[in-house]
Amino acid sequence: LKITKKKLFFNKCTFTSFRTPACFQPSSLKPKEQQTQNSNRVIAFCVATMCILVSVNRFAEGEENKSNIDIDDEIGVEDERNQTILNWSSTHSCHPEIIYYPKSSQEVSRVLSKCSKNGTRVRPIGTALSPNGIGLSNFNDNAKCSNLISLSALDYVEVDPRRLLVTVGAGATVSSVLKELQKHGLTLQNFSSIQEQQIAGWTQVAAHGTGCSLPTVDEMIQRMTVVYPSGGLLTFSKQDSSGNNFNQRLFDMTRVGLGSLGVVSELTLSCSPAMRLRETLSIESTATVAHKHYDRLTNYRHVRYMWMPFTSTVAVVVSNPCHDPTDSELSTVPEGSLPTKPLIDLLLTIKPEFNFQQASSLSFSQLRDLLIDYSPLNVDHIRRVNQAEAAFWQQSTGSRTADSTEILGFDCGGEQLVYEVCFSIGSLKEQSHKDTAFVKELLQLIEDNNIPAACPIEQRWTARSTAPMSPAYSNDPEEVFTWVGVIMYLPSTQTDLQRLQIKRKFDEYTTLMAPLLKKYNATVHWAKIELPADDSPTYKDNLKEMKERLKTRGVPVDEFNRWRRLLDPNGILSNQLIDTLFDRRDT
Repeated sequence: LKITKKKLFFNKCTFTSFRTPACFQPSSLKPKEQQTQNSNRVIAFCVATMCILVSVNRFAEGEENKSNIDIDDEIGVEDERNQTILNWSSTHSCHPEIIYYPKSSQEVSRVLSKCSKNGTRVRPIGTALSPNGIGLSNFNDNAKCSNLISLSALDYVEVDPRRLLVTVGAGATVSSVLKELQKHGLTLQNFSSIQEQQIAGWTQVAAHGTGCSLPTVDEMIQRMTVVYPSGGLLTFSKQDSSGNNFNQRLFDMTRVGLGSLGVVSELTLSCSPAMRLRETLSIESTATVAHKHYDRLTNYRHVRYMWMPFTSTVAVVVSNPCHDPTDSELSTVPEGSLPTKPLIDLLLTIKPEFNFQQASSLSFSQLRDLLIDYSPLNVDHIRRVNQAEAAFWQQSTGSRTADSTEILGFDCGGEQLVYEVCFSIGSLKEQSHKDTAFVKELLQLIEDNNIPAACPIEQRWTARSTAPMSPAYSNDPEEVFTWVGVIMYLPSTQTDLQRLQIKRKFDEYTTLMAPLLKKYNATVHWAKIELPADDSPTYKDNLKEMKERLKTRGVPVDEFNRWRRLLDPNGILSNQLIDTLFDRRDT
């Protein structure tokens, strides 16, 4: 098994191929479900630490690693065949017939025109970070071949410091944009904890950071160029659309278009002066966290809670711009302390083959992954791990000052299953406390049903979005939304069967949350919504409930489908997830 990281999937980087140990090498190219169990674990290990898309090539033993990149003579665009693409957590994969690598909007147009003419599916793909694989082409219909179009070569970044704008190619990563902005003393207004997403995919699913005054990232879009399957190309902006209702609505719908209302090839985003943030980590209990809750949401630019199942601990992380140039960038955590000691002690108890020196050299997330790997579905074990993690956060309290890029990004750990929901809490003046009440009910649900729920349950907040397809859409500028994410980890040493068992338990976990979602009128993040298991006896009922929840929450399903019919009449910019959630026959 050779894993080749195509440089076109990365920005200005070249990676060397490497060979895995012989014990993990499948003898020939086979469908993913027929591969040996450990082969995926190797792929997962390689991908997880880099948060990037890999292209998997299999070669006969001893055969030279030759590039499969070719040129489509008909349209003059680079392409590649016989590749298997996995998302970051190796929970979804696809085997597209062709992956196209256009280098301009015009080449994107030629690809879409060809696919539309031939009636073949083509899905825009970024760095495949989405937990649900929303960018993958996962059709099994032999009559309609599925392809991918990678925008990684469109990775340019052009900064306009005077107007506080940055124009980027769709394939530029968030990290590369932040790095270029930093040279001009600027930064993005808000961004997610992971910064390896490509800009187009990042905005198309309404990704978010945290802060009650900061909307989802699609609100930063000031101008965009979109290519349509008809071969047409349209550039429009907020200013240009102000006098045209059709253009304005199309602009707003396309900002969060899920890659199905055209392929975004270029974006102009608003940015802001770079800032240093003063971050403070403190500990509250589930009983006291609500006491000064609205003071935090009102007085801090960024607020994040990490709730610890099976404990009473809530880690509270807040930050504000720091304008004092003399403020030290050093952490106030005592020098020489070892906050990971509770995790180390537990590891040495259950895995005596480790010694203290070995364990103390591991990071917090590495220790947690090892601990969970020991018995990921044992509730008593997960309870002990969570208690050790709570102790870690208690010993990590303090403050630090650094650039916002460093403060807002953090290590999310290894491969994982993630489910994140969003709902309105009204205005801050209302002080509804719906957000904390939701998580408290969720914690009780976990206890009552013995769910091996790992830490953390992460909670964040954003302002409203004016993009109708955003989970945080609202006409009220005062409305605030909370985002709550639950997680289960997929340790890389687990076999395929063990991973399947974890997946089934996670499905059970999220299914049990359904009454909570209905009670709080919550919807699921577009990059984390998963279709119900089609082998379940309640599949039809579960799918019907999921679709009804979208409409109840106000997602304009019918309008989205009407735009799809107009802009993509042959339905080539789709996949199983999109076609199931937005079945045109329902509209």
